[in-house]
Amino acid sequence: IVDTTLCSASHERKQLAFRFLEHAVPLLRADQISAAMSPSLLKMLINNLVYPDSFHSAAAKQLCQSLAGFVRTCPEADRQLAVLMALLHKPGTIHFDSVTKTQTVASLVGGLNADAVVKYTMWLKKVFLTGTDSDEEIKEGSIESHRRWASNQLVHVVKHPALARTEQRLLDVAKFLFLHAFFKVKKTIAGDPVCGESPTFPLSVESSKLAAQHFNSVLSTLGTMPSFRPDGARNSLPGTRANGDFWVYSLVQFANCLLLDQEHFEPLTPLSVEWRESWEDMLGNVEVMRTSAGKGCRVSESFQLLTLNLGVQMFTDAAQVGEILGELQTCYQKATEKKRKSAKGGAEEDEPHWVEVVVEILLSLLSRPSHLLRAVVDTVFRAVCPQLTRRALQLILDVLQPAGPDAAENHVTVEDSDEEKVWEEEDAKDRLTANGDAGSEEESESEEEEEGDDGEVDEEFKAKIKEALGKAAVPQTDDDDDDDDASSTASE
Repeated sequence: IVDTTLCSASHERKQLAFRFLEHAVPLLRADQISAAMSPSLLKMLINNLVYPDSFHSAAAKQLCQSLAGFVRTCPEADRQLAVLMALLHKPGTIHFDSVTKTQTVASLVGGLNADAVVKYTMWLKKVFLTGTDSDEEIKEGSIESHRRWASNQLVHVVKHPALARTEQRLLDVAKFLFLHAFFKVKKTIAGDPVCGESPTFPLSVESSKLAAQHFNSVLSTLGTMPSFRPDGARNSLPGTRANGDFWVYSLVQFANCLLLDQEHFEPLTPLSVEWRESWEDMLGNVEVMRTSAGKGCRVSESFQLLTLNLGVQMFTDAAQVGEILGELQTCYQKATEKKRKSAKGGAEEDEPHWVEVVVEILLSLLSRPSHLLRAVVDTVFRAVCPQLTRRALQLILDVLQPAGPDAAENHVTVEDSDEEKVWEEEDAKDRLTANGDAGSEEESESEEEEEGDDGEVDEEFKAKIKEALGKAAVPQTDDDDDDDDASSTASE
Protein backbone atom coordinates (compact mmCIF):
# COMPACT_ATOMS: atom_id res chain seq x y z
CA ILE A 1 0.00 0.00 0.00
CA VAL A 2 2.81 2.41 0.90
CA ASP A 3 4.71 1.79 -2.36
CA THR A 4 1.81 1.77 -4.78
CA THR A 5 -0.58 4.23 -3.13
CA LEU A 6 1.39 6.67 -0.99
CA CYS A 7 4.89 7.02 -2.49
CA SER A 8 3.67 7.63 -6.04
CA ALA A 9 0.72 9.92 -5.32
CA SER A 10 0.11 13.50 -4.19
CA HIS A 11 2.26 15.53 -1.80
CA GLU A 12 -0.20 14.88 1.02
CA ARG A 13 0.04 11.11 0.57
CA LYS A 14 3.84 11.19 0.40
CA GLN A 15 3.81 13.15 3.65
CA LEU A 16 1.55 10.44 5.07
CA ALA A 17 4.09 7.76 4.01
CA PHE A 18 6.80 9.42 6.09
CA ARG A 19 4.49 9.79 9.09
CA PHE A 20 3.34 6.18 8.71
CA LEU A 21 6.91 4.86 8.86
CA GLU A 22 7.74 7.14 11.78
CA HIS A 23 4.93 5.68 13.88
CA ALA A 24 5.07 2.11 12.58
CA VAL A 25 8.77 1.24 13.07
CA PRO A 26 8.62 1.03 16.90
CA LEU A 27 5.79 -1.51 16.59
CA LEU A 28 7.38 -3.82 14.02
CA ARG A 29 9.65 -6.87 14.19
CA ALA A 30 13.05 -6.81 12.51
CA ASP A 31 11.83 -8.51 9.32
CA GLN A 32 8.80 -6.21 9.18
CA ILE A 33 11.00 -3.13 9.53
CA SER A 34 13.01 -4.23 6.49
CA ALA A 35 9.77 -4.62 4.51
CA ALA A 36 8.30 -1.32 5.72
CA MET A 37 11.40 0.62 4.67
CA SER A 38 10.69 -0.26 1.07
CA PRO A 39 12.81 0.73 -1.96
CA SER A 40 10.30 3.35 -3.13
CA LEU A 41 10.07 4.97 0.29
CA LEU A 42 13.87 5.01 0.71
CA LYS A 43 14.35 6.61 -2.70
CA MET A 44 11.81 9.26 -1.77
CA LEU A 45 13.58 9.81 1.57
CA ILE A 46 17.01 10.21 -0.04
CA ASN A 47 15.74 12.55 -2.76
CA ASN A 48 14.10 14.84 -0.20
CA LEU A 49 17.24 14.90 1.95
CA VAL A 50 19.54 15.63 -0.99
CA TYR A 51 17.50 18.65 -2.07
CA PRO A 52 16.80 20.84 1.00
CA ASP A 53 14.31 22.97 -0.96
CA SER A 54 12.13 19.98 -1.82
CA PHE A 55 8.55 19.91 -0.60
CA HIS A 56 9.07 17.07 1.92
CA SER A 57 12.58 17.97 3.10
CA ALA A 58 11.44 18.81 6.63
CA ALA A 59 9.40 15.60 6.89
CA ALA A 60 12.37 13.55 5.68
CA LYS A 61 14.67 15.09 8.30
CA GLN A 62 12.03 14.50 10.98
CA LEU A 63 11.83 10.84 9.97
CA CYS A 64 15.63 10.45 10.25
CA GLN A 65 15.58 11.97 13.72
CA SER A 66 12.75 9.65 14.69
CA LEU A 67 14.67 6.60 13.47
CA ALA A 68 17.75 7.66 15.43
CA GLY A 69 15.63 8.10 18.56
CA PHE A 70 14.10 4.66 18.09
CA VAL A 71 17.51 3.00 17.76
CA ARG A 72 18.77 4.70 20.93
CA THR A 73 15.85 3.40 22.99
CA CYS A 74 15.32 -0.01 21.37
CA PRO A 75 16.81 -2.87 23.45
CA GLU A 76 16.80 -5.43 20.61
CA ALA A 77 19.92 -5.61 18.44
CA ASP A 78 18.14 -7.15 15.45
CA ARG A 79 15.61 -4.31 15.23
CA GLN A 80 18.37 -1.71 15.59
CA LEU A 81 20.35 -3.30 12.77
CA ALA A 82 17.25 -3.65 10.57
CA VAL A 83 16.88 0.15 10.53
CA LEU A 84 20.60 0.74 9.94
CA MET A 85 20.97 -1.85 7.19
CA ALA A 86 17.90 -0.54 5.35
CA LEU A 87 19.77 2.74 4.82
CA LEU A 88 23.10 1.10 3.90
CA HIS A 89 21.74 -1.47 1.44
CA LYS A 90 20.33 -0.59 -1.98
CA PRO A 91 18.50 1.58 -2.84
CA GLY A 92 20.28 3.18 0.11
CA THR A 93 24.04 3.53 0.09
CA ILE A 94 27.00 3.10 2.42
CA HIS A 95 27.71 6.78 1.72
CA PHE A 96 24.25 7.76 2.95
CA ASP A 97 25.48 10.58 5.20
CA SER A 98 27.71 12.09 2.52
CA VAL A 99 25.06 11.91 -0.17
CA THR A 100 22.29 13.36 2.01
CA LYS A 101 24.59 15.78 3.89
CA THR A 102 23.24 14.54 7.22
CA GLN A 103 24.55 12.60 10.21
CA THR A 104 21.80 9.97 10.05
CA VAL A 105 23.94 6.82 9.84
CA ALA A 106 26.42 8.22 12.37
CA SER A 107 23.54 8.80 14.80
CA LEU A 108 22.19 5.30 14.25
CA VAL A 109 25.60 3.70 14.82
CA GLY A 110 26.08 5.78 17.98
CA GLY A 111 22.84 4.34 19.39
CA LEU A 112 23.65 0.64 18.90
CA ASN A 113 23.80 -1.56 21.97
CA ALA A 114 26.66 -3.97 22.73
CA ASP A 115 25.21 -6.94 20.79
CA ALA A 116 24.38 -4.79 17.77
CA VAL A 117 27.90 -3.32 17.72
CA VAL A 118 29.40 -6.82 17.61
CA LYS A 119 27.15 -7.84 14.70
CA TYR A 120 27.78 -4.55 12.89
CA THR A 121 31.54 -5.05 13.30
CA MET A 122 31.29 -8.56 11.83
CA TRP A 123 29.35 -7.17 8.85
CA LEU A 124 31.99 -4.47 8.31
CA LYS A 125 34.71 -7.12 8.20
CA LYS A 126 32.67 -9.01 5.60
CA VAL A 127 32.31 -5.87 3.48
CA PHE A 128 36.08 -5.32 3.67
CA LEU A 129 36.85 -8.91 2.65
CA THR A 130 34.29 -9.19 -0.15
CA GLY A 131 34.40 -5.62 -1.42
CA THR A 132 30.60 -5.36 -1.44
CA ASP A 133 27.70 -4.77 0.93
CA SER A 134 25.30 -7.22 -0.75
CA ASP A 135 25.13 -10.53 -2.59
CA GLU A 136 24.55 -8.84 -5.93
CA GLU A 137 27.06 -8.77 -8.76
CA ILE A 138 30.21 -6.92 -7.72
CA LYS A 139 31.25 -3.92 -9.76
CA GLU A 140 34.99 -3.70 -10.28
CA GLY A 141 35.24 -0.01 -9.45
CA SER A 142 33.30 -0.31 -6.18
CA ILE A 143 35.58 -2.82 -4.43
CA GLU A 144 38.16 -0.24 -3.32
CA SER A 145 35.42 2.20 -2.29
CA HIS A 146 33.69 -0.43 -0.13
CA ARG A 147 36.94 -1.52 1.48
CA ARG A 148 37.92 2.05 2.23
CA TRP A 149 34.53 2.75 3.81
CA ALA A 150 34.49 -0.49 5.84
CA SER A 151 38.00 0.09 7.15
CA ASN A 152 37.06 3.63 8.10
CA GLN A 153 33.94 2.43 9.92
CA LEU A 154 35.94 -0.17 11.86
CA VAL A 155 38.02 2.68 13.25
CA HIS A 156 34.88 4.60 14.14
CA VAL A 157 33.36 1.75 16.17
CA VAL A 158 36.58 1.62 18.19
CA LYS A 159 36.86 5.37 18.72
CA HIS A 160 33.17 6.15 19.32
CA PRO A 161 32.88 7.04 23.02
CA ALA A 162 29.17 6.18 23.25
CA LEU A 163 29.55 2.56 22.11
CA ALA A 164 29.99 -0.26 24.60
CA ARG A 165 33.62 -1.40 24.64
CA THR A 166 34.69 -4.96 25.30
CA GLU A 167 38.30 -6.13 25.24
CA GLN A 168 37.63 -8.93 22.78
CA ARG A 169 35.91 -6.71 20.21
CA LEU A 170 38.57 -4.01 20.38
CA LEU A 171 41.37 -6.54 20.11
CA ASP A 172 39.72 -8.37 17.19
CA VAL A 173 39.38 -5.13 15.19
CA ALA A 174 43.03 -4.22 15.80
CA LYS A 175 44.19 -7.73 14.83
CA PHE A 176 42.00 -7.71 11.71
CA LEU A 177 43.47 -4.44 10.46
CA PHE A 178 47.03 -5.51 11.28
CA LEU A 179 46.62 -8.84 9.51
CA HIS A 180 45.42 -7.33 6.25
CA ALA A 181 47.89 -4.44 6.45
CA PHE A 182 51.04 -6.55 6.57
CA PHE A 183 50.18 -10.19 5.71
CA LYS A 184 48.61 -12.31 3.03
CA VAL A 185 46.27 -15.09 4.14
CA LYS A 186 47.43 -18.26 2.37
CA LYS A 187 45.07 -20.56 4.23
CA THR A 188 42.25 -19.69 6.62
CA ILE A 189 41.90 -21.02 10.17
CA ALA A 190 38.39 -22.39 10.67
CA GLY A 191 36.48 -20.79 13.53
CA ASP A 192 38.99 -18.01 14.16
CA PRO A 193 37.22 -14.61 14.42
CA VAL A 194 40.16 -12.83 12.75
CA CYS A 195 41.79 -15.41 10.49
CA GLY A 196 38.72 -17.48 9.64
CA GLU A 197 38.14 -15.82 6.25
CA SER A 198 40.34 -14.46 3.49
CA PRO A 199 39.63 -11.64 0.99
CA THR A 200 37.42 -12.66 -1.93
CA PHE A 201 39.62 -10.54 -4.18
CA PRO A 202 43.31 -9.86 -3.44
CA LEU A 203 43.88 -6.63 -1.56
CA SER A 204 45.44 -3.83 -3.56
CA VAL A 205 48.50 -1.98 -2.33
CA GLU A 206 46.26 0.99 -1.56
CA SER A 207 43.90 -1.11 0.58
CA SER A 208 46.78 -2.64 2.55
CA LYS A 209 48.36 0.77 3.10
CA LEU A 210 45.03 2.16 4.28
CA ALA A 211 44.58 -0.78 6.66
CA ALA A 212 48.05 -0.06 8.09
CA GLN A 213 47.19 3.59 8.69
CA HIS A 214 43.87 2.67 10.28
CA PHE A 215 45.63 0.08 12.45
CA ASN A 216 47.94 2.81 13.76
CA SER A 217 44.90 4.97 14.48
CA VAL A 218 43.23 2.15 16.43
CA LEU A 219 46.45 1.37 18.30
CA SER A 220 46.77 5.05 19.21
CA THR A 221 43.24 5.00 20.64
CA LEU A 222 43.90 1.81 22.61
CA GLY A 223 47.18 3.24 23.89
CA THR A 224 45.49 6.29 25.40
CA MET A 225 42.44 4.44 26.68
CA PRO A 226 42.06 4.21 30.49
CA SER A 227 43.16 0.92 31.98
CA PHE A 228 40.69 -1.98 31.96
CA ARG A 229 42.20 -3.30 35.19
CA PRO A 230 39.71 -3.78 38.05
CA ASP A 231 41.81 -1.56 40.34
CA GLY A 232 41.43 1.31 37.87
CA ALA A 233 43.89 3.51 36.03
CA ARG A 234 45.69 4.85 39.10
CA ASN A 235 48.07 1.94 39.35
CA SER A 236 48.58 1.45 35.60
CA LEU A 237 49.78 3.35 32.58
CA PRO A 238 47.16 4.12 29.90
CA GLY A 239 46.56 1.42 27.32
CA THR A 240 46.49 -1.47 29.81
CA ARG A 241 44.21 -4.48 29.56
CA ALA A 242 42.39 -6.13 32.48
CA ASN A 243 45.19 -8.71 32.89
CA GLY A 244 47.80 -5.95 33.21
CA ASP A 245 49.29 -6.39 29.72
CA PHE A 246 49.57 -3.51 27.30
CA TRP A 247 47.28 -3.67 24.28
CA VAL A 248 50.34 -3.34 22.08
CA TYR A 249 51.92 -6.37 23.80
CA SER A 250 48.93 -8.53 22.78
CA LEU A 251 49.25 -7.27 19.21
CA VAL A 252 53.01 -7.94 19.10
CA GLN A 253 52.33 -11.49 20.27
CA PHE A 254 49.71 -11.82 17.51
CA ALA A 255 52.23 -10.53 14.95
CA ASN A 256 54.77 -13.09 16.15
CA CYS A 257 52.23 -15.88 15.74
CA LEU A 258 51.61 -14.79 12.15
CA LEU A 259 55.36 -14.76 11.46
CA LEU A 260 55.82 -18.26 12.86
CA ASP A 261 52.78 -19.75 11.06
CA GLN A 262 54.20 -19.85 7.54
CA GLU A 263 51.59 -22.40 6.47
CA HIS A 264 48.72 -19.95 6.82
CA PHE A 265 50.30 -16.49 6.48
CA GLU A 266 52.93 -14.73 4.42
CA PRO A 267 54.30 -11.19 4.95
CA LEU A 268 53.38 -8.82 2.13
CA THR A 269 56.96 -7.50 2.22
CA PRO A 270 59.78 -10.10 2.33
CA LEU A 271 61.58 -9.93 5.68
CA SER A 272 65.36 -10.31 5.76
CA VAL A 273 67.34 -12.45 8.18
CA GLU A 274 68.59 -9.29 9.89
CA TRP A 275 65.00 -8.11 10.35
CA ARG A 276 63.97 -11.37 11.99
CA GLU A 277 67.01 -11.26 14.28
CA SER A 278 66.10 -7.73 15.36
CA TRP A 279 62.54 -8.87 15.94
CA GLU A 280 63.67 -11.77 18.14
CA ASP A 281 65.98 -9.46 20.09
CA MET A 282 63.09 -7.07 20.64
CA LEU A 283 60.85 -9.86 21.96
CA GLY A 284 63.57 -11.07 24.32
CA ASN A 285 64.21 -7.58 25.66
CA VAL A 286 60.51 -7.05 26.26
CA GLU A 287 60.26 -10.21 28.36
CA VAL A 288 63.15 -9.01 30.54
CA MET A 289 61.42 -5.65 30.97
CA ARG A 290 58.13 -7.34 31.82
CA THR A 291 59.82 -9.19 34.67
CA SER A 292 61.07 -5.93 36.19
CA ALA A 293 57.78 -4.15 35.52
CA GLY A 294 55.97 -6.92 37.40
CA LYS A 295 57.97 -5.93 40.49
CA GLY A 296 56.58 -2.40 40.34
CA CYS A 297 59.33 -0.69 38.34
CA ARG A 298 57.59 2.13 36.44
CA VAL A 299 60.73 2.90 34.39
CA SER A 300 60.85 -0.70 33.13
CA GLU A 301 57.16 -0.44 32.30
CA SER A 302 57.70 2.69 30.22
CA PHE A 303 60.71 1.15 28.44
CA GLN A 304 58.54 -1.85 27.63
CA LEU A 305 55.79 0.34 26.20
CA LEU A 306 58.20 2.26 23.98
CA THR A 307 59.99 -0.90 22.81
CA LEU A 308 56.72 -2.63 21.89
CA ASN A 309 55.43 0.31 19.86
CA LEU A 310 58.73 0.61 18.03
CA GLY A 311 58.57 -3.14 17.41
CA VAL A 312 55.26 -2.67 15.61
CA GLN A 313 56.81 0.11 13.53
CA MET A 314 59.41 -2.38 12.27
CA PHE A 315 56.82 -3.50 9.71
CA THR A 316 56.89 -0.05 8.08
CA ASP A 317 60.31 1.45 8.87
CA ALA A 318 62.68 -1.35 9.86
CA ALA A 319 65.97 0.46 9.13
CA GLN A 320 65.55 3.43 11.46
CA VAL A 321 63.55 1.56 14.10
CA GLY A 322 66.18 -1.17 14.41
CA GLU A 323 68.86 1.38 15.26
CA ILE A 324 66.63 3.08 17.84
CA LEU A 325 65.77 -0.24 19.47
CA GLY A 326 69.48 -0.96 19.94
CA GLU A 327 70.03 2.40 21.63
CA LEU A 328 66.94 1.90 23.76
CA GLN A 329 68.13 -1.47 25.02
CA THR A 330 71.51 0.05 26.00
CA CYS A 331 69.67 2.80 27.88
CA TYR A 332 67.56 0.24 29.70
CA GLN A 333 70.62 -1.72 30.79
CA LYS A 334 72.26 1.46 32.13
CA ALA A 335 69.06 2.48 33.88
CA THR A 336 68.81 -0.81 35.73
CA GLU A 337 72.53 -0.86 36.51
CA LYS A 338 72.22 2.60 37.99
CA LYS A 339 69.44 1.41 40.25
CA ARG A 340 71.58 -1.47 41.52
CA LYS A 341 74.54 0.84 42.22
CA SER A 342 72.31 3.30 44.07
CA ALA A 343 70.98 0.46 46.19
CA LYS A 344 74.55 -0.36 47.18
CA GLY A 345 75.26 3.25 48.10
CA GLY A 346 77.02 4.25 44.89
CA ALA A 347 77.83 7.86 44.08
CA GLU A 348 74.58 9.65 43.31
CA GLU A 349 76.38 12.61 41.77
CA ASP A 350 76.94 10.66 38.53
CA GLU A 351 74.50 11.93 35.94
CA PRO A 352 72.22 9.19 34.55
CA HIS A 353 73.39 9.44 30.95
CA TRP A 354 70.70 7.02 29.81
CA VAL A 355 68.02 9.66 30.44
CA GLU A 356 69.68 12.05 28.02
CA VAL A 357 69.77 9.42 25.28
CA VAL A 358 66.12 8.54 25.93
CA VAL A 359 65.15 12.23 25.67
CA GLU A 360 66.95 12.45 22.32
CA ILE A 361 65.06 9.38 21.13
CA LEU A 362 61.75 10.81 22.28
CA LEU A 363 62.45 14.13 20.55
CA SER A 364 63.30 12.35 17.31
CA LEU A 365 60.05 10.37 17.52
CA LEU A 366 58.05 13.56 18.06
CA SER A 367 59.25 14.87 14.69
CA ARG A 368 57.71 11.88 12.90
CA PRO A 369 54.27 12.24 11.28
CA SER A 370 52.61 9.71 13.60
CA HIS A 371 49.97 10.48 16.19
CA LEU A 372 50.57 7.02 17.66
CA LEU A 373 54.23 7.71 18.44
CA ARG A 374 53.41 11.13 19.86
CA ALA A 375 50.96 9.56 22.30
CA VAL A 376 53.56 6.95 23.31
CA VAL A 377 56.22 9.65 23.79
CA ASP A 378 53.86 11.56 26.07
CA THR A 379 53.27 8.49 28.28
CA VAL A 380 56.94 7.47 28.41
CA PHE A 381 58.14 10.99 29.16
CA ARG A 382 55.84 11.20 32.18
CA ALA A 383 57.46 8.05 33.57
CA VAL A 384 61.09 9.12 33.06
CA CYS A 385 60.51 12.79 33.93
CA PRO A 386 61.67 12.35 37.59
CA GLN A 387 65.02 11.09 36.29
CA LEU A 388 65.76 14.14 34.09
CA THR A 389 69.20 15.72 34.34
CA ARG A 390 70.18 19.30 33.62
CA ARG A 391 71.57 18.35 30.20
CA ALA A 392 68.44 16.32 29.33
CA LEU A 393 66.29 19.32 30.17
CA GLN A 394 68.57 21.53 28.07
CA LEU A 395 68.04 19.23 25.09
CA ILE A 396 64.33 19.90 25.31
CA LEU A 397 64.82 23.65 25.68
CA ASP A 398 67.13 23.72 22.66
CA VAL A 399 64.36 22.22 20.56
CA LEU A 400 61.75 24.62 21.89
CA GLN A 401 63.97 27.69 21.52
CA PRO A 402 66.63 27.02 18.87
CA ALA A 403 69.43 29.57 18.61
CA GLY A 404 72.10 30.30 16.04
CA PRO A 405 72.19 30.71 12.23
CA ASP A 406 70.99 27.13 11.65
CA ALA A 407 68.11 27.40 14.14
CA ALA A 408 65.41 27.14 11.51
CA GLU A 409 66.93 23.99 10.04
CA ASN A 410 67.44 22.32 13.41
CA HIS A 411 64.02 23.21 14.72
CA VAL A 412 61.77 20.17 15.08
CA THR A 413 58.66 20.51 12.94
CA VAL A 414 55.65 18.35 13.81
CA GLU A 415 53.78 17.32 10.69
CA ASP A 416 50.27 15.97 10.37
CA SER A 417 50.26 12.24 10.95
CA ASP A 418 49.45 9.76 8.20
CA GLU A 419 46.28 8.80 10.06
CA GLU A 420 45.11 12.43 10.15
CA LYS A 421 45.81 12.85 6.43
CA VAL A 422 43.80 9.71 5.69
CA TRP A 423 40.76 11.11 7.51
CA GLU A 424 41.03 14.34 5.51
CA GLU A 425 41.37 12.50 2.20
CA GLU A 426 38.39 10.27 2.98
CA ASP A 427 36.28 13.28 3.91
CA ALA A 428 37.19 14.84 0.57
CA LYS A 429 36.24 11.65 -1.27
CA ASP A 430 32.90 11.58 0.55
CA ARG A 431 32.26 15.15 -0.53
CA LEU A 432 32.95 14.18 -4.14
CA THR A 433 30.50 11.32 -3.77
CA ALA A 434 27.88 13.79 -2.69
CA ASN A 435 28.46 15.80 -5.91
CA GLY A 436 29.35 18.96 -4.13
CA ASP A 437 30.25 20.52 -0.82
CA ALA A 438 28.88 18.31 1.95
CA GLY A 439 29.64 20.46 4.94
CA SER A 440 27.99 18.93 7.98
CA GLU A 441 25.26 20.63 9.96
CA GLU A 442 27.26 20.15 13.15
CA GLU A 443 30.21 22.13 11.75
CA SER A 444 28.03 25.04 10.73
CA GLU A 445 26.33 25.05 14.12
CA SER A 446 29.67 25.04 15.93
CA GLU A 447 30.89 27.93 13.75
CA GLU A 448 27.79 29.95 14.64
CA GLU A 449 28.35 29.22 18.33
CA GLU A 450 31.97 30.35 18.08
CA GLU A 451 30.96 33.57 16.35
CA GLY A 452 28.35 34.13 19.03
CA ASP A 453 30.91 33.59 21.79
CA ASP A 454 33.24 36.16 20.24
CA GLY A 455 30.49 38.76 20.30
CA GLU A 456 29.52 38.30 23.98
CA VAL A 457 30.49 41.07 26.42
CA ASP A 458 30.73 40.59 30.18
CA GLU A 459 27.95 42.74 31.67
CA GLU A 460 29.74 43.21 34.98
CA PHE A 461 32.83 44.43 33.14
CA LYS A 462 30.70 46.91 31.17
CA ALA A 463 29.15 48.23 34.37
CA LYS A 464 32.57 48.86 35.94
CA ILE A 465 33.77 50.75 32.86
CA LYS A 466 30.62 52.89 32.83
CA GLU A 467 31.05 53.70 36.52
CA ALA A 468 34.68 54.67 35.97
CA LEU A 469 33.91 56.90 32.97
CA GLY A 470 30.94 58.60 34.58
CA LYS A 471 29.35 61.10 32.22
CA ALA A 472 31.93 60.32 29.57
CA ALA A 473 30.34 56.92 29.09
CA VAL A 474 28.48 56.77 25.78
CA PRO A 475 25.39 54.55 25.92
CA GLN A 476 24.94 52.03 23.15
CA THR A 477 22.08 52.96 20.83
CA ASP A 478 20.04 51.13 18.33
CA ASP A 479 22.06 52.93 15.65
CA ASP A 480 25.10 50.89 16.69
CA ASP A 481 23.18 47.70 16.15
CA ASP A 482 21.99 48.97 12.81
CA ASP A 483 25.56 49.79 11.83
CA ASP A 484 26.68 46.33 12.82
CA ASP A 485 23.87 44.76 10.83
CA ALA A 486 24.69 46.91 7.85
CA SER A 487 28.37 46.06 7.95
CA SER A 488 27.53 42.37 8.35
CA THR A 489 25.22 42.53 5.34
CA ALA A 490 27.83 44.33 3.28
CA SER A 491 30.49 41.77 4.14
CA GLU A 492 28.17 39.01 3.08
